[in-house]
Amino acid sequence: MARTATFQEAIHEALDQEMASDNTVILMGEDIVGGIHADGEDDAWGGVLGTTKGLYAKYGDRLLDT
Repeated sequence: MARTATFQEAIHEALDQEMASDNTVILMGEDIVGGIHADGEDDAWGGVLGTTKGLYAKYGDRLLDT
């Protein structure tokens, strides 16, 4: 039986897998790290759809807000 995932979950999983397997991969985008000017993970919205939520805690400086 095929696995079911939302579009958001599929994107998140793919980004996480690529960042884990290749340390030269970076992500850049609006509000993928911050948004409310809090510190660290408390501020990591994960972008408009939340697809990068939790990746900042794992990969830190490899995620950049633009």
